Amino acid sequence: MSARKNKSDVWKHFTKMSVCKSKCKICDKELPTVGGNTTGMRNHMRTAHPSCMEAAANPQPKLQSFGIGPQRPCSDQQQEKITDMLADVLAEHLLPLQFVESASLRRLLAFLEPNYKPPCRQTMTARMIAKKDTLAATMKTEMSEQAESVSITTDIWTSLTNEAYMSFTATYITPQWTVRNVILDSAIMLERHTLENIAAELARIAGDWGIGNKVLACVHDGASNVKQAGARNDWVDIHCAAHVLHLCVTSAMGTNKTTNKPIARCVGAASRLVSHFHHSPLATNALLKRQQEMKPTETSKKLVQHCKTRWNSAYDMMERLVELRWPVAAVLSDREIVKQQDAKTLELTEDQWELMRCMLTVLQPLQTATALLSAEKSPPASVCIPMIWGLLNNHLAAQDTDLDAVRQFKREMKDELSKRFPLSKEEAGHPFVVASILDPAHKHLPAVPEEVRLAAYDNVRELLSNVALPDDESAEAEEGEESAAKRHCPGLEFILGDQYSTGTEIVSADTEFESYLSDKPASRGDVLQWWAANATNYSRVAVLARRYLAIPPTSVASERVFSLSGRVITKTRNRLLPDTATCLVFLNKNIRDFQ
Repeated sequence: MSARKNKSDVWKHFTKMSVCKSKCKICDKELPTVGGNTTGMRNHMRTAHPSCMEAAANPQPKLQSFGIGPQRPCSDQQQEKITDMLADVLAEHLLPLQFVESASLRRLLAFLEPNYKPPCRQTMTARMIAKKDTLAATMKTEMSEQAESVSITTDIWTSLTNEAYMSFTATYITPQWTVRNVILDSAIMLERHTLENIAAELARIAGDWGIGNKVLACVHDGASNVKQAGARNDWVDIHCAAHVLHLCVTSAMGTNKTTNKPIARCVGAASRLVSHFHHSPLATNALLKRQQEMKPTETSKKLVQHCKTRWNSAYDMMERLVELRWPVAAVLSDREIVKQQDAKTLELTEDQWELMRCMLTVLQPLQTATALLSAEKSPPASVCIPMIWGLLNNHLAAQDTDLDAVRQFKREMKDELSKRFPLSKEEAGHPFVVASILDPAHKHLPAVPEEVRLAAYDNVRELLSNVALPDDESAEAEEGEESAAKRHCPGLEFILGDQYSTGTEIVSADTEFESYLSDKPASRGDVLQWWAANATNYSRVAVLARRYLAIPPTSVASERVFSLSGRVITKTRNRLLPDTATCLVFLNKNIRDFQ
């Protein structure tokens, strides 16, 4: 075995005498080197021969010079910024907070920023709650300063952990005519869901946000325990338009309860057929194969199942069945796939196929209306009444070629719409009707009967009589009068007395409303853009428009809160605290709008 090579640069000045001794080449001094230690020799050179110590002028390079270890420092400001952005990622994608402790994430962060110290789960939880508090303070300040009127939606749902939550969303229009849709709370409900408890909880949340005296309307479903929750707090109760439309359609079809109506029997038979395919992988694969054989250029599709809580799922089911009628028939006729006894009970009659085909034409406008009301960016309440009248006048009129079942559906559908929506003269003061008049595209209400339209106009005039001019405009009018008086001769004012005019005149509310109605209707674009350009021309009407156009026609916003919460409280995250779950949902919905 070869002797160990001396690698230290200090050996250039020493001669090795033995294993434990070395001699300086400059002064011949002998020094001990037990175990090959060069510290004594290096100290000797620094003290006795500093000019010869090259190592002092050229120190040993550090590991960073070879690309090992951190390349740059991570300042406190950079550390804070990265942690804040990491919190945004967790909130945007509703990720578990323990994600910050995952090994793969830490390897990624170490590669991107070697000196960054990732927070632990407890630290990130505290950071998220602090972030929620800061965002809530910003939102509260904005609503206090810019929200002249607020409309809310609410609903109650039960999570997988058997905990009840009540959502509370708010909608308002800023002075710049920008609509804000925000989630204010998703509070856990520990008490019984009685009318008194629900109303008290709504009042508490509104009070915490400082909007109790600004709430105009409360939109909710038609559950008996929430129907009058708004009225208990001096708010207007509005039944969700999408839910009302669902009740109308299911009642006319007969699917809301056990009936003997032809459409209900047809929907039931179609649902059984689709259910068979959903429970049989063999039949589903055979259906996909038949489609490829019959329509090789088109993408294969699966059947859609009907859900009783969503009427439009019946439309989707019938549409897909009619589209795939012959591939379905081919599968049912294959005895290797479906037994003959099962096929007899599953096959639809020719009359049922024809009824579904005819019903698709009738249901398509109702499906469009439902999709419009349930869109993520919900339309203003002003579209509701014109839309219902459009359905009544244009799409539910009986035709000579209609089947008896279709004619019966149209008749009952018209009765349900007329009964459940505010279409009569006595209901001309409903917020949906007021909002339609305040929408420049629908203000003339051409489809509405004249007596209803005139009653609605009279109601708006009454509302305008209680609206004062905005403070800034009143101040401008007074300033205009004063400046005009200074420009005119004061002696002439004394001689003419009351007949003297400064040229500045404040238009009455009735005159302003008549001018608004006489103006040509706006195109069917963004109603808020129109008001942003014309608010100064119709000051009092603009005040009402900001109040009533902020009313959402549905409680879809609260339903979407449930969808978000369902992604947070899952079977694998069932121990998540309610406050933490609420925090994640709050940040997910609001953080993008207020950053």
